[in-house]
Amino acid sequence: RVLGGAGAGEGEGEEEDEVAGLKAKLGRVEQKKAAVEAKRAVREREKDLKRREREAVAQGKKPYFLKKSAMKEMAEVEKFERLKKEGKVKSFLEKKRKKQASKDKKLLLG
Repeated sequence: RVLGGAGAGEGEGEEEDEVAGLKAKLGRVEQKKAAVEAKRAVREREKDLKRREREAVAQGKKPYFLKKSAMKEMAEVEKFERLKKEGKVKSFLEKKRKKQASKDKKLLLG
């Protein structure tokens, strides 16, 4: 290829497209990994609760299984503790507020 000639720069767009595609693919893989990790954490938490409940029943206590709402609440508490440790609570709440404002705006406009 001749520099500065008629064919110069043709391959650059293809390379940029390839780089953008690879970045998108990397993002999808990272999101999938995070989703799998989140599911694993939920399963571990549920497994731990069931194990503790079985131990309590074995000791003669009456079985008590948490409602889904209580499990969700525990998950939220755990999430906020993790965010607090990472120092990201403020940004999380800001994103949540913006998302809710957007939903409200859509409902009002109709």
